[in-house]
Amino acid sequence: MKDFEYAGVHSRASNTTWRSFLIVWVGQFISTLGSSLTSFVAAWWVFEQTGSTTQFALTMLFIVLPFILLSPFAGIVVDRHSRRQVMILGDVVAAVSSAVLLVLLLLAQLEVWHVYLATFINSVAHVFQGPAYKASISLLVPKARLARANGLVQLSAASGRITAPLLAGFLISTLGLAGVIGLDLITFA
Repeated sequence: MKDFEYAGVHSRASNTTWRSFLIVWVGQFISTLGSSLTSFVAAWWVFEQTGSTTQFALTMLFIVLPFILLSPFAGIVVDRHSRRQVMILGDVVAAVSSAVLLVLLLLAQLEVWHVYLATFINSVAHVFQGPAYKASISLLVPKARLARANGLVQLSAASGRITAPLLAGFLISTLGLAGVIGLDLITFA
């Protein structure tokens, strides 16, 4: 009887941690998708304003450059600090970056270099947030469901990369840059 009761308790605990993981997973997917939308739409705005593919490519470089430069150090930082705090700080930094873009846009003060800086800062936040999120999975998920959880994380990352540009193309024509950035700010909640 004790084994049965223990198995039931373990099963309930397992379901609770799985639900916690799913909540974090959905939140991260939505937040990352929102940030990817803003980065892509901001790059598109640069192209519309300048007509320069070079300026567009530079914006995309500022999105990718932090991953190239900082990824080797992100794991070290994440290992030395609370994963939860790194994830929250990453979201806050990315949200502030997006909010500044929106304010500058609404004040008609947005310039290309602002977009470069904001997309760079947003990417820096995600460089540290990604390893913290991935490292926390083993803490949230029971060992029996770890493969499924990692599969979901990889699925959301890949689908976010594919979905963001497609969705951004639709949203920029319907909501404009301000609407997409506003949507991104909502995803941080």
